[in-house]
Amino acid sequence: MFAHVSPECPYIRSVFHFDHELMGDSLSGFPARRGLLDSMCRGQREEYAFDLGDRIGYAEEVCRIYGRAAASGHGESYEEASLLLLQLLNAIVSVLGARREAGAARTDADGPQRPFRYAESVMRWIEAHYAEEFRLDKLADGLHLSKFYVSRIFREETGSSITDYLTARRIKQACRLLQTTSLPVERIGGEVGLPNPSYFVRLFKRHVGTTPLKYRYEVRARL
Repeated sequence: MFAHVSPECPYIRSVFHFDHELMGDSLSGFPARRGLLDSMCRGQREEYAFDLGDRIGYAEEVCRIYGRAAASGHGESYEEASLLLLQLLNAIVSVLGARREAGAARTDADGPQRPFRYAESVMRWIEAHYAEEFRLDKLADGLHLSKFYVSRIFREETGSSITDYLTARRIKQACRLLQTTSLPVERIGGEVGLPNPSYFVRLFKRHVGTTPLKYRYEVRARL
């Protein structure tokens, strides 16, 4: 992807991480959208990116709505996340439909499907090991790749670093434990691979906007 960047026109990228299987279940009533999501996550499409073109205003408004929900403490809400995903998929479906009408679209049956991307293998490895001390060489060995290559290909395929994804996964699990258990904060940090309590609290506040204890109180107050 190439962007024309200038002080008047900066390049801004927002990255969303989500659990494919969990969020895919929320689309059970929308089989076409679920099929699109599955084909994207499994690397079965030729396209890595979709140019929303004239629909960018719609996509920005969708993200603003979710941003307001996140700012009010509902960012981890399954309903809000599902709605965001569905609306973004709607924008992509609209783009693909316009291409077909113009005779420029290609379906998956038009050409060979690509094998699973490396990023999915990395995500699966992290899912199994995020609660452990992270070492890039251990991940690379597990996937039979070099450290340099696995880092580069993950960023190319997702737009994010492995460390950022790992942190997002750990914080997500920490939020779940804070919501559903009475474990002390120190224990929760250890459960998600962040055994240093002060570092865990700082990292959590940086990503969520509040401390783990305040997050727990706020979530329970809304119940």
